[in-house]
Order: sequence, then structure tokens, then C-alpha cells
Amino acid sequence: MNVQAQDQDVDNALKSIARNLLVVGILMLTLVVGVYIIFVNEISTQEQTISKEVESRSNALREYFVVGKHMMFSMQRNMLQNLKLAEAEHLLKHEISRLKDYPQFSIYALESQLFDKGPSREEFFLSGTLTGVGSATAISRRHMQEIHAALALDATLASVINSLPDLKWAYYTSLYKFIYLAPASTVERYHFSEEAYKKAFWQQAIPENNPAMGLVVTDVYDDGAGKGYMISISLPVSFRNEFRGIISIDIGVDSLARLLSETEISGFSALVDEKHQVIIKDAGMENTLVEHKPGDLVFIQSILDKQVSLLHKVPRKIIWWSAFKSSVARMVVIIFALVLIYMVFYQRQLVREIELLADTDPLTKLLNRRAMTRIAQTMISYNSRYSQLICFLILDIDHFKSVNDNHGHSVGDVVLVEIAQQLIDTVRESDQVSRHGGEEFLLILPNSGIAEAYQLAERIRKVIVSKSFTDKKLNISVSIGCAELRIDENYSDVLKRADDALYRAKNEGRNRTVTSEQV
Repeated sequence: MNVQAQDQDVDNALKSIARNLLVVGILMLTLVVGVYIIFVNEISTQEQTISKEVESRSNALREYFVVGKHMMFSMQRNMLQNLKLAEAEHLLKHEISRLKDYPQFSIYALESQLFDKGPSREEFFLSGTLTGVGSATAISRRHMQEIHAALALDATLASVINSLPDLKWAYYTSLYKFIYLAPASTVERYHFSEEAYKKAFWQQAIPENNPAMGLVVTDVYDDGAGKGYMISISLPVSFRNEFRGIISIDIGVDSLARLLSETEISGFSALVDEKHQVIIKDAGMENTLVEHKPGDLVFIQSILDKQVSLLHKVPRKIIWWSAFKSSVARMVVIIFALVLIYMVFYQRQLVREIELLADTDPLTKLLNRRAMTRIAQTMISYNSRYSQLICFLILDIDHFKSVNDNHGHSVGDVVLVEIAQQLIDTVRESDQVSRHGGEEFLLILPNSGIAEAYQLAERIRKVIVSKSFTDKKLNISVSIGCAELRIDENYSDVLKRADDALYRAKNEGRNRTVTSEQV
């Protein structure tokens, strides 16, 4: 194969590679954009789902704490009412006679047991245990009135315990150094001591630390009665502008942990105070002060008057991994679709290349005879409908056999290729050029009359004669026959007339152009 043909093949191969790379690039860009959109949408869906689940969890926790809050205020109201009744000596006090000293503990106590209400002999059972520092014989009148008021809370405390089964304790702690605690406990297991005043339930709720005398949620502390770590919700009781004691309920951290894990949500949950200090956390939380990194999904829902909030954190890697797993199926579909599109494109390209090979002369890269016949018939059909001019030129290389005989077929091939290139360089874009066979070339000139065709043929002939071909510097001439398509004439007819004109040009000495009108 000659150098020009090789260059053209390389050029065609490079163009094919460029087309493939362009399509692959577009498909890859489509894949990246598609995967990104799917991934981002899935992250958004994950965030919305988690948001709904967190809202559901916070509602459950909020309901639990709100019930406790309402009961706290109910106990406070009852205690204030009881203090009024006790002050007016309107509370029953037969059970007070059952107060018993425990010298070994330096306390007095009233343990849970059956009591009667005087002449009616109606029996009742205390839900809790009352213990206080000192001796029952040394209790002042006002002190005794407050004990009556605390014992009168018994039914309320029992109701609180029954309504919130996760509660560890419900109790009233008095400034008079006693506590009424429900459910009942033995004196040996727990009894009041002044150490209780150092506990979080007391310290965080007393007026010095709680000037507004509002509801307080304490830090986690170890229960003095042996029920483990817990938090307290405490509410001060002030009677006649005087601080008297604190009503509290205790919730174990194990109960809170169970509430935090009742519904399964991606990420980690914690109950935090107003400073975002962890009150209780699930197993995933490592730090007592909740921290998060950029990209982490963080929800904060107020549970109880902003003193307790649910903080739920989902690390970005969990969101991304979950989004990826949920997106895989759609990503695979996109990849499959893009691969299918590329396969269709590649198949069509192969078909085009095969068709091009089938229509192309392998040596000169011009149209071959079969392709030119198809194009000519199409152009003739178009010409008959619109009455446009069309001319045919048949060009034959003079003495081409001697070139092959004297210099070899390889040199002859170079001559064919160089003449083919000269034809391409000379004709118009709308003109068609083909290798008609051997050393013959066929040109179709649409919208050209015989005079224009003759002028073009002469220009081609003169250019070829003026050039030297191959590295042998060969002088080549050509003979050309011209014919203009007549009305109702077919391809074979006009081609025969052009061939006859070529034959005459050969007979008249070669290196000339002859029209069919001259035959």
C-alpha cells in the first residue's frame, strides 16, 4: 500500500477512535451525573426518613416526660393542699402513732403496712415508706403537720408509680430531714440521711440553684437506695412563701436507654441537657459532650422545656453507605442502559464501517463501481423529477499498461492513488468520483451542462499532464469522454455514450477530451 493510502487509513482509524472516545466520554459523563443525582436524591430520602423516625422517637419520649411533668405538678398541688389541711388539723393522723424509732440508724420510720381509720376499722395500706433523722418523740408540731401532708400524698404517689412503670421512685423530701418514698422499701435497704441533701435531685432544685422554683431535670447520679444510676425530675414546694421541700420522680438510665432504642434508626441517640451534655446515650455515643463533624446529620428535638432534648446524630459515612446500598440497583440499571447504548452505537459504527468498506475502492479510497451505480441511479431519478442537468465523465489513464510493465504494479498503484487525489482536489464538493475499474475513473457532475463538464474535464487533463507522478517523475496523460444525461435516458445509456466519447478520444491520439455530441 502506498504512503498516501496508509495516511488515509491512519486518519480514518484516528477519526474512528476519536468518535469512540467522544461517545465513551459522553456516556461516562452521563454515568457520573446520573449516579450523582441518584446518590444525592437517595441521601435526601434517607435524611427525610431519618427525620420522620427521629420525630417519632422524640414524640414517644416527649409523651413520657410530659406525663411525668404533669404528675409532678399534680403532686405539687396536692402537697400544697395537704399542707393547708394539715395546718388546719383536718388530716387524719391515727397512723402517726405507728412511727417507730430505729436507734441503730438514728432515725424514725413508718414502714408500709396495714392501718385502720379509727372506729370504722376500715383498713388501708401505705404505698411507701417514711423515714427521718432523729427520734419520733422529738418531732415538733409543724414538723408533724408536714409528715401528715406527705403521708396524704400516698395515693398520688401510688398513681404516679402505676402510670409510669419505668419510674424507680416517686417521693417527697422535706427540709425537716425526712422523706416519704414510694414504692415501699425496708429501713435496712434505705433510710433518709442528711447525705441526701448532697444529691443532684436536691441540690439542683433548691432555691439557691433554682431561683425560678421551676421543674428541674438533674444530672445522672447513683441512687442511694441501690437502684443504680438515674436522673431525677424535681419540683420545689414553697408554702406561704417558704421553701418546704422537693417532690421528685426518679427514672433509671436503663429505662431511658430502652426508650431510646425502642425504634430502630440509623445513627446514635442521646438525651442531653441545655448545654448538650449527655444525660443518657446509646452504645454508639462515645463522648459525654456530643460532637459532630461537617457532613454529619444532626437532629435536636426538645423533650422537656429545653432542659432535656433528644439529640440524634448520623455520621456522614453511615448516610453515604446506606444511600449507596439503596442506590445500587438504580446505578446498575443506568450502567446497563449506558453499556447497551454504547453497544448499539458501536454496532451501528461497525455497520457504517462495513458499508463504507463495501462502497470504497481499497486502493484509491474512492467510491467503487457498485456504490457509484447506486448513487448515479438516485441522482438520475432526482434529475428526472426536477429536470436538472447532470453530466458524466469517464477518465482513462493513457498507456497505463506500459507503466505497470516498465515500473511494476506498485508504481502503477501509486499513479492510480495520486490521480485519484488530483481528481478529488479538482472537482466540486457536490461532484462524485469513483474508480470505475482498472485505470478508469467515473465522475458525476450534478447541475452541470455539457459545456461546463467539458471545461472541468479539460482542467483535470491539463493539471495531470503538467504534473510528475511518483518518485519516478513519470509524465502521465489521460483521455476523457463526456456525456450529458438526456430526457428519459437511463444510467446505462448515458454511460455508454460517455464511454463511446472516451473511445473516440483514444482513437484520435489520446490526451484529449471528447463529448458525446462529437461522436
